[in-house]
Amino acid sequence: MKIALFFSFQTSISTWKNNGTLDKELQIFKILNEKYGFKYKFFTYDYDFEALDSIYDFIEIVGINSKYKFSNYKIIKFLSSFFIPFKYRSHLKNIDLIQQNQLNGSWVSIIAKLIYKKPLFIRTGFDLYLFSINSNKNFLKRIFFKILTWLGLKTSNLYSVTSNCDYDFLINSFKFDSQKLVIIPNWVPKIKLQDYSKRFANKIISVGRLEKQKNYAKLITEFKNSELEFEIDIYGSGSQQNYLKQLAQKNKVKVNFLGNIENNMLIAILQNYKFYITSAIYEGNPKSVLEALASGCVVIASDIDNHKEIIQNGINGFIVPSTKNYFEEFVEISNKNNLDKISSNAASNIFKTNSIDLISKKYYENLINLI
Repeated sequence: MKIALFFSFQTSISTWKNNGTLDKELQIFKILNEKYGFKYKFFTYDYDFEALDSIYDFIEIVGINSKYKFSNYKIIKFLSSFFIPFKYRSHLKNIDLIQQNQLNGSWVSIIAKLIYKKPLFIRTGFDLYLFSINSNKNFLKRIFFKILTWLGLKTSNLYSVTSNCDYDFLINSFKFDSQKLVIIPNWVPKIKLQDYSKRFANKIISVGRLEKQKNYAKLITEFKNSELEFEIDIYGSGSQQNYLKQLAQKNKVKVNFLGNIENNMLIAILQNYKFYITSAIYEGNPKSVLEALASGCVVIASDIDNHKEIIQNGINGFIVPSTKNYFEEFVEISNKNNLDKISSNAASNIFKTNSIDLISKKYYENLINLI
């Protein structure tokens, strides 16, 4: 099967490379090629010709910006993108399937589908419209994402979400053929676990963008005056970094802001920690939490539906009620005598539902029916 995969608008392979996720993102495509013979043309919004090494010879890079010069003005850049499918007739006429990676930018894939009469698969890792509501985007952006979601659901042959929460939201918010909507969760790699007893006892790890969504301010504030007892290592970057550093100093919390690293390094690092904490106020199917569970961390997570979908409180992790204090809950949990069992459950449960082999098979079974 030959697949034309369009990246999210203004996103490229270089974006993945810069945030440390390139090798991880490509693993699923590598397995789909090795097991099922899938071949890809990646339409990315950068040159990207040197971004992949020779082991990905089943991927052809089509760098949109190398042929299509965008204006620096956002509105003109957006309007110009509607003409992209017309520029690449030679690349698109012989493919079997068009795939859109994330909803943002899907107007390009939708137009390509209509022009070249190819089946369209829209894959979302989170619901863009729901996120725009949760993050209180301005009214016009929320309307735009709502219309874009409706168009995607109407025109695609298959539309995937990663969680039951997103599935239910779309079913309850839009009228469309529900048979085309499927749940394909995010995947985790194969991991050889380290002994839980040999992990850090007084260090906690958290992974995520330093933005309001992740709610690090609440976490830091509630760990007030704990710097002599515990350290929090945070991997990620974002606009709140300076604010959070100052907040940690003010509240006497030892927080190490460690930036972005390669995902394979992060997986290895996760196994050095007994505890992973996330205080996010909304999520999709959070990759970092899935990876923490797969790495055998005891995950302590905020009380939101998307966390409760993957964590059974007291079985494979812990959910912190919104009325509770993170530090108090952490101290109580860290003194439990069954944490090695929680760790084991976390890894075994997540591999039953999110292993890369299982998820790649789901992709194959769904996509093969489209052609």
